[in-house]
Amino acid sequence: MLFVCVLDPVQSAQAAKLIELRDGTSVQAYEHGLMLAIVALRGSVPAQWVIDFRVTLGHYAGFSLDQRGQFEDIFKELSETHKQKPGSGNRSSAVADVVSLGDTWLSPAIRQGLIQPLRNAHTYRWYKQMPKRWRDLCHRDREGRVDPNGEVYAAPYRWGATLIAYRKDKLLAVGGHAICDWADLLQPKLKGKIAFLDSSRELVGAALKSLGCSYNTTATDVQSGRAGITEQQLKEQVTRLRGQALLFSSRDHVRAVTAGDAWAVVGWSADLVQLSERVNSVETISPLSGTALWSDLWVVPTQARGGHQDKGPSPILPAWLEFGMQPERAITLPGLKTGASPLLLPPAAAAAAAAAAGSSTRGPLLHHSSASRQQTQHLGGSSGAGKRLVGEWSVADSSKQTQDSLQQQPDQQPASGPQSISLPSVSAVTGLLTDLVKGGAESPTRELEESLRLTHSNAYLPRQDVLAASEFLLPLSADTLAMYKRLLAP
Repeated sequence: MLFVCVLDPVQSAQAAKLIELRDGTSVQAYEHGLMLAIVALRGSVPAQWVIDFRVTLGHYAGFSLDQRGQFEDIFKELSETHKQKPGSGNRSSAVADVVSLGDTWLSPAIRQGLIQPLRNAHTYRWYKQMPKRWRDLCHRDREGRVDPNGEVYAAPYRWGATLIAYRKDKLLAVGGHAICDWADLLQPKLKGKIAFLDSSRELVGAALKSLGCSYNTTATDVQSGRAGITEQQLKEQVTRLRGQALLFSSRDHVRAVTAGDAWAVVGWSADLVQLSERVNSVETISPLSGTALWSDLWVVPTQARGGHQDKGPSPILPAWLEFGMQPERAITLPGLKTGASPLLLPPAAAAAAAAAAGSSTRGPLLHHSSASRQQTQHLGGSSGAGKRLVGEWSVADSSKQTQDSLQQQPDQQPASGPQSISLPSVSAVTGLLTDLVKGGAESPTRELEESLRLTHSNAYLPRQDVLAASEFLLPLSADTLAMYKRLLAP
């Protein structure tokens, strides 16, 4: 496909000179000498993109791609507003034309003034063909809160999800049942056998989902009764899940399953898909009632100084953003093994209805253990490669957190603002359950199990209704952070 980037000669020309043609006439030629400098998370940009884009540019512009091991590294560089020292090697993220950030890093980057809005985003084709669900995520106010009337601060290029992987053979051998949804993590046979991410947001999120609520349920939702649960009920559910844990680690959670110590693991798709491919006995599923989504986004540093004038983002930036949103690029990002193309995420307009109609195939398990016990083991730190969540604290060390440290979480946002979410109520979830059970309340049908299983044959891409019921994590308000502290307290 031929890709044409139209530039304004007055704005982009580096020099002008007269060239004499063969017929003796002279014309004025412009030498553009344009450059696009990109800094991305290592491995997040397909190699074929780089090859194709360079071919597209030809000799008209330069193109460079530097990579960093973690979003934390990019964020740190963005915080350094001083100019890069001569001969320092890689171009600093702070002065690149465009860099990649995870969606949970977007709010603190905006609040701290590290990135700027994408200029005239509404006028470009990449924005016009971007699905509404992505527009809702990328429009922010100056405090970093989701705001449909705010400016466009980012453009997506891939996404993934929180998944569950487990040793089905071991679980069934001791009388357990297949895992199809969040409530299945509470079955007695998994007590002390689950490896969780060392993430307060993911643990509380799993508790909320198992109760039929949204990952983004706020303290106001709970206190007003809109969520359909009380804070005490939520705390008891968090305690039950902690009682199921073997460990909380964002580094050794996958290793625990490989070693056979854990029978189930909750983690990010980038890690669990690789686990599923390496170990044949591990099955990976996307929970039926929906899950948490993450996205890698392109953002423009405040200090961007690309192009020939050495100031502002490069004039060919819109070409790069549109390049990633073309249908042809989706072929290189077909599923969760590599991160999926934004074009593959279905609309979320019916998310609440999908969550209600397609929630767990059973109600709460009949034999939950109400005993509270501390997490049994913590093998590693809370920082994994390409860590997705910012503003997190360790679940293992949650009892040591003070109110002061909680108030300093970087993804905190003011309690009030234009941001809103749509939550399915518990009554809606439980009232519309369909009879998908065969052979007892704790035995989902094989057909249902297979439809949720992620494999190479379906490109590790979850069902469309599951994705419609899934959601991106929104920044937590101060009162919701305080609620999390209470939920995780001993």
